[in-house]
Amino acid sequence: MRFLLVAATRLEIDPLLSALRAKDKTDSNKQLHFLYEHLEIDVLITGVGMTATAYWMARAMALKKYDVAVNLGLAGTFHRNLELGTPVWVVKDRFAEMGAEAGDQFLPITQMKLLSSQDHPSTDSTVTLEAPITAPILGKMPKVSGITVNTVHGNEISIERVRNQFRPIVESMEGAAFMYACLAAEVPGYQLRTISNYVEKRNRESWDLVKAVKMLNDLGFTLLTEWGKQKP
Repeated sequence: MRFLLVAATRLEIDPLLSALRAKDKTDSNKQLHFLYEHLEIDVLITGVGMTATAYWMARAMALKKYDVAVNLGLAGTFHRNLELGTPVWVVKDRFAEMGAEAGDQFLPITQMKLLSSQDHPSTDSTVTLEAPITAPILGKMPKVSGITVNTVHGNEISIERVRNQFRPIVESMEGAAFMYACLAAEVPGYQLRTISNYVEKRNRESWDLVKAVKMLNDLGFTLLTEWGKQKP
């Protein structure tokens, strides 16, 4: 089984790599390579943002055929009922900034009639990817919708606008690009995140990165362990 484990930064998954005794040095393709049980795992550290994620995933998937891809990362949430550190499974994501400004309004690309049915896998700036539940931990995770942005929201006016327009649960800077790449390459993919902060006027003191990173790495280790116990 060939797995592609994708993260924007090493910081987010460093405890997991240490637990799995992954090598410290990445190769020229920004990858680490290791075996765990019967799993052959490539870890891809893409760098932050949609462009880096899309490019390095496309390169990796062009060079090797993967059975599964997993995106582990942090996310902000628009919902106060989600505690910081909560793991979520993002099954629907959107390129929220794809469109045009019309005075004080934002027009999604769907209203601009620039996309057609040939623009697979995203014909309306939205990507949906819900792979099968293949490990017990996945069945315990809430499935949520998200938005992917270049600029993380920290302005009350823009937060209210995007909340009313798209009704997102979480936001990240890479998620939709990961899902887009998986759909285009026809690879089952799982975008799994833990909540590091609430989407509000920027206040780093209210974030809980320590808890979010710990919960993310516990999630990643549990998932790989459960997959590793399954028959090849």
